[in-house]
Amino acid sequence: MSLTVSALNGFELCVRSHQENVLKHGSSEPRSFDALRLVSVIKGLFTLL
Repeated sequence: MSLTVSALNGFELCVRSHQENVLKHGSSEPRSFDALRLVSVIKGLFTLL
């Protein structure tokens, strides 16, 4: 959750930090990238409104 919220807000340093923590706790890199892609799509949709 922290990773996606940081990505949504555009805080690159926080995104990197949270991504490292997600990977340390057993998630895979492709899964974390999927979360980042999803939040990018959501953010793009909100800019259209």
